[in-house]
Amino acid sequence: MRVLVQNCATGLYLAENCNWMSSYRDALNFMGTVQALDYCVEKKMENVRIVLKFSDSVEDVLLPVTSTGCQS
Repeated sequence: MRVLVQNCATGLYLAENCNWMSSYRDALNFMGTVQALDYCVEKKMENVRIVLKFSDSVEDVLLPVTSTGCQS
């Protein structure tokens, strides 16, 4: 499982140096959800979610970071 941060508006994934990438394979992989959430709070990120990415994408879990969440 990978723990990623995704921009809800663009669908891009957070990568090194605050860059955004279209492929989750190029994304920054956090040690856990707490670390990903701490990062988002520290950087005051909005309109993002944490994605728990599994090898079978049907099992992926999407966790909104802010109270407004991501509008699907």
